[in-house]
Amino acid sequence: MKKYYDTQDTRKNSLQNPSQYFLILMMVLMFFSGIFNTSSQIIQRGVATTATSTTTNVTINKPTGLTEGDIMLANIVQSDNDNAVLNNATLTGWTLVAGEEFGNIGNDSWWGTILYKVATVTDVAAVNFTFVGDADADDIEGGIIAFSGVAVTGGVAGGPFDVLPGTINNINTDDFSATAITTVTDNAAVIMFGMIGDNRSISNWTTTSPGALTELFDFPFDAAADMGVGAAWGIKTNAGSTGTGLGELSGNENDPNGAILIALRPCTATPTITTTGIAASVCFSTSAQTTTLPYTATTNSPTSYSINWDSTANAAGLADQTTTSQTFASGVGSMSNIAIPTSLSIGTYNGTLTIITSGGCRNTQAISLTINPNVGIPTAITIAAGTEPTCQLTNGTTTTTYATTATNNTGLNWSLSNPAAGSITSSGVMTWSSGFSGTVNIQVTANGCNGPSIQIVRTVNVLPNSTVGTASSTPTLCINTALPVAITHTTTGATGIGTPTNLPAGVTATWASDTIVINGTPTTSGTFSYSIPLTAVTVAQPQ
Repeated sequence: MKKYYDTQDTRKNSLQNPSQYFLILMMVLMFFSGIFNTSSQIIQRGVATTATSTTTNVTINKPTGLTEGDIMLANIVQSDNDNAVLNNATLTGWTLVAGEEFGNIGNDSWWGTILYKVATVTDVAAVNFTFVGDADADDIEGGIIAFSGVAVTGGVAGGPFDVLPGTINNINTDDFSATAITTVTDNAAVIMFGMIGDNRSISNWTTTSPGALTELFDFPFDAAADMGVGAAWGIKTNAGSTGTGLGELSGNENDPNGAILIALRPCTATPTITTTGIAASVCFSTSAQTTTLPYTATTNSPTSYSINWDSTANAAGLADQTTTSQTFASGVGSMSNIAIPTSLSIGTYNGTLTIITSGGCRNTQAISLTINPNVGIPTAITIAAGTEPTCQLTNGTTTTTYATTATNNTGLNWSLSNPAAGSITSSGVMTWSSGFSGTVNIQVTANGCNGPSIQIVRTVNVLPNSTVGTASSTPTLCINTALPVAITHTTTGATGIGTPTNLPAGVTATWASDTIVINGTPTTSGTFSYSIPLTAVTVAQPQ
């Protein structure tokens, strides 16, 4: 162990701009059935993590149990034994709280850096974080702690602090001594960070108020220039001065060390939302789409939300939704713009909704989303009951029941292209009008997701009944005398005639162009009442 006495260097690199002090801390995640719990306090998330390195970088595992929106605080110490001047450790996305050289003796120097970051989905998925030290550092170590329950933008300067952080108090003594701070909010979290230019352990962390502090980590490091790092915390029930922060270092000797107290402002207005957590279901789509979540009430004015979908949803392509602005009503309303990607598979997906106030206070709610299958195209229309007319009805109405099927349908829509043909019910029962002839399309579509479906048609041809007019004449003539003028009958709906009966011998009947022509020379005497059958078109209807 290398020992140093009674010498300190006051070179500093602490931030003086209040706008640079932002700690973002997420509310305690509390699940509920239908409505949030409205209470909250700052708590430590999981367990702190520490690491050392004999290079210029140090990789520290994420704190256990890290959750999106938690605030992570890192205490990093670097040392050098080559008389170099060090600078702050850095990591993209992490913000400096305080940093300075807290010891410089001979060729040895030590630099402490405190950083923070609000945990994102990416951070939660990460295993560790690598902090980059000064290129002249010989060794580096650090620890990370995480908290939830802070008003992340509700503190001084729009950040999470209950009082603006100061600078690291660097001294060369036997124990830590952090400058007192005065909190302004009840139940603020007071955190004391310490750093040592020797590999000594720490105990008896304390302040005047809240009194004894709970140690978060204590990590001495036997390096080229020995060092140590630690932190402790407590909840200050009543606002006011903390008094000086103290920490007992092992052994009875003076070493360069530094310490600082910071205070995090607690959330006092946790947002709530009353909802089933079931988002409006949507249909499968090959295009990106959005949905909504209905609610009946909110409290404490949330202004945004985010969604952390579970691993099954993520694997299906449903990405976590980052913080999204939302105007919430205090009464009945609907949360909009829940993003759904292209071609998300049919099924139900689950996740965690977080609602957030303008002050950064948070609360969580289980959420689910269902993607429904699209309605199918109806099958060909068939006759389920009754008969389908081919010729004009003359003796009243008749009914035909039509049938079809369509996957995922919620109902069928039956219709007729020609209302004169009759009427059709929602169940496909067709009542034919007496006397109707002509063409009609029996039409059906299916209701359901992305419905109605494509229309399916069955075409029915109903022919008019065949008719024949009266004879053009009823002549009386002598046997073996030719008819002076042919007898004619006009027909409708006929395509020809059958075999006539009871025409006198020598007289024949022919048909053409809707006219029957009777002509010839009768060779038999008598009165003849003849009959000539008509033929008509045969209609082949769909089966």
